[in-house]
Amino acid sequence: MTTTKMPRSLLAGLLVCVSLVLHTAVAQVSKREPNYYGKYIARFPEGNHGITGTVYAVDESTFFIKNFTFDGQAPAAYFWVGNEDVVGPSGTPLPYPESKSRNPQPLGRYVNADVILRLPSNMKIRDIKWLSVWCHRFTVNFAHIFIPSNLSYPSIRVLPEFKRLAHGLRSDNITILDSKTFYIPNLHYDGAGPDAYFWVGRGNEPNQYGMKIPNEVNKTSPLNGYEGVDIEVVLPGNLTVYDIDYLAVWCVQYKHNFGHVLIPKDLDVPPALGQTKIAPAWWYVPTSSTAAPDLDNCIELLDGRVQVQWKMMDDDVQIRVSAYIREDQYVAFGISGVDGRAEMIGADVVVIGYNKETKKFIAEDYYMSEYSQCNGVKGVCPDHRIGGKNDAVLITGKRNNGVTSGELTRADFFFFPSPSQQKGKSLATRYHPFYITDSPEGGFSQLTEEQQRHQRVFAGVAYDRNNYPYPTAVGRYCEYGHKRTDQSAKTETFEEFFATLKLDCEEGEPGKLVWYVEEDTPDLVYYQCYTHRNLGWKINVVEQGHVAKAESGGGSVAASIALLFVLLAVAAPLR
Repeated sequence: MTTTKMPRSLLAGLLVCVSLVLHTAVAQVSKREPNYYGKYIARFPEGNHGITGTVYAVDESTFFIKNFTFDGQAPAAYFWVGNEDVVGPSGTPLPYPESKSRNPQPLGRYVNADVILRLPSNMKIRDIKWLSVWCHRFTVNFAHIFIPSNLSYPSIRVLPEFKRLAHGLRSDNITILDSKTFYIPNLHYDGAGPDAYFWVGRGNEPNQYGMKIPNEVNKTSPLNGYEGVDIEVVLPGNLTVYDIDYLAVWCVQYKHNFGHVLIPKDLDVPPALGQTKIAPAWWYVPTSSTAAPDLDNCIELLDGRVQVQWKMMDDDVQIRVSAYIREDQYVAFGISGVDGRAEMIGADVVVIGYNKETKKFIAEDYYMSEYSQCNGVKGVCPDHRIGGKNDAVLITGKRNNGVTSGELTRADFFFFPSPSQQKGKSLATRYHPFYITDSPEGGFSQLTEEQQRHQRVFAGVAYDRNNYPYPTAVGRYCEYGHKRTDQSAKTETFEEFFATLKLDCEEGEPGKLVWYVEEDTPDLVYYQCYTHRNLGWKINVVEQGHVAKAESGGGSVAASIALLFVLLAVAAPLR
């Protein structure tokens, strides 16, 4: 066996080559690795005040400095950028931490800190030539790096919209903001899927081998409906967009794809370093940061879907209530009816919402005495209807990205109105006496005497000796409940759902309403609740009689065939 010695010059060349390869590997980590920070630019040379750190370009307007160290002993040091050939005083400061103040705080002491620096909105990395730590007071450059003119950096990636396959799922074009974050604008979904989730995985199309990911509030519960809202969803754990081939809305129970978008293979998106703010903390215009609250106190409720901020102002309190709700929904916030725990009965609240008909925001005081619609005496009643007054003064309201916000002042927040008994008013709030009327709204007991005179009643209302009205179809209280658990999400039709209910009635007899239809009855009338509004529906009256000759021959008589209604006074089914 013979051996050949390698020439000393060749060995040296190989060592140099290996050294260069290792150096490049340290500087440019694979985008799939957890320690990928963006496009490597340079390291700060160790200079004055112990400055060190490695600088990366996260995207077109963001730097990331890994392990930044600075002793903080300079009187007015700032991160400083410019487009001149030489570092100088004509540059632009980059306050850190971020601040919109005209007099931002100078840099303090940092040891191996991770720093995210955002350029002003009118500036991109391609517009500048250097990044420096600069002393503004003494015009001294402590340390700097130069930025290559041909530097390439990661950027967001715009994808197509969701494919529209089922349950009204649709969106505008989806954007990958960073390696873990999807921005989904104008999202629509009817919420009717029984077991639907945001879903990711491998393959040319969604399949059962994928995995669910949290929704926009970091929950993995089945998805509710969306009505044109903008949301951001984040991949969990160490999962990144480089590990998946699709984002979908998928029903686990029925293994059904409601719609999806495919992820391209040639991605070069920014790393997820926290530069992309995720909702909540708190709901904001997507891809931008939210200013700190300007009110003294803040609390988040209902898994982060509601935020309440407040500040005491002499005898008043200024309140801002924001809620992630549909445009036709409202939010109520106030003082519990019981000390020490949340209780709706007895609660004094302010209701904030948006009226789509008037196109105005509302803020109104309510008092809750019963779990029912207000009948003018009890129920969920505006204060002004039960002897109180509205102490909530709306300052401003707005709606943005699916969030309704109202700012108001409230005088004496601990004011509790006292309901007053009104003669002639029914207190039936647990059941709903029927009556037949020409009113599409109903609620006879809530009307004034003048309003009652303008409503035509065909059956179900009588008057006592003092000429006060009362309902005649009053009986025991009955309510449909679930036989076991709520099966509404698992049934396809109302008939199937109704079969899962049982009727429970209190002791007593059912109420009965008998209506003999007269000839002059309108073609359209309504069955309504005597004590509450808008709980009834239509009755179409059709001709069922005929005109017959009297057997005695003395002219003709109208033989009115009566339509008989027997209606039980029961609560509406729980659907």
